[in-house]
Amino acid sequence: MGALLLAACGTSHTPGTDASTGSCSGTPPGPCAVAGRELGCCERVEARCVDGAWSCPDPATMGWACESYSCGSTGTCPGPEPRCRTNLGGGCCGEAFAAGCSGGFWNCGFGGVEESFCTAFEPMCGSTSVCEGLWWVECLGASGCTAVYDDACCSSCDPGPCADCWHPAFHHCADEGTACADDPPAGCGFPAPWICPPAAPSCAMATPIDDVVCDVAGCVVRVPANCPSGGCPVECVPVHGGMCNATCMLMPPDCGARVPEVEAGCYTGYCIDASVCGG
Repeated sequence: MGALLLAACGTSHTPGTDASTGSCSGTPPGPCAVAGRELGCCERVEARCVDGAWSCPDPATMGWACESYSCGSTGTCPGPEPRCRTNLGGGCCGEAFAAGCSGGFWNCGFGGVEESFCTAFEPMCGSTSVCEGLWWVECLGASGCTAVYDDACCSSCDPGPCADCWHPAFHHCADEGTACADDPPAGCGFPAPWICPPAAPSCAMATPIDDVVCDVAGCVVRVPANCPSGGCPVECVPVHGGMCNATCMLMPPDCGARVPEVEAGCYTGYCIDASVCGG
């Protein structure tokens, strides 16, 4: 390191000695910092007397991005480890995770904040579940989330008069664990029959109730594209997270007021009701 520093300064002067005056006035300043061997850490070097003035190594070698002198001690951060939370924006926070220690500092990383940042805002955020507020297909495409359905004829989520019918309709998005909990009850509504316990989605036994949904929760009506209104064969298919967003470079089929159904990123040639894809 010593040889490198001397080369960086462009001189072979002895520290504390100047070529012309023999010395620098005053006491040397605090230690200089040069970029260390690891990202985010520094190495200490003593200031040198060059041309009658105390100076640090050449700026090209300075550790301007240094955070700590503790080079090589990334596992020793001071104080208790902070509890981190995912940052959902607007002061609202999601799930907790462990902080990382880097360069002598605790770090929650990209997309995370210390939990102390969340506490002041949490009362205004309500539930911090990442599932809350997601629409039907968006919900099913989010990890750990599932759709919760309610009987529109006799609602358990919005109690009121009951009619003599059965009409399962999407009500809200919830964590899978909450939707499947029995003790205590997970609130109102119910998930699709293949969620608790997990099974392959099937609408083989479902029957259309109207132009949108079927008599099995999680099943929706689809019709062939380019089919004259009123004369189309219909069937029930499971709703899934990739049902609305196509990635293939093909023209969508003509679905009129409906939207094209998507499977594995491309159009199936069938159409579903637009309410499945957006609230």
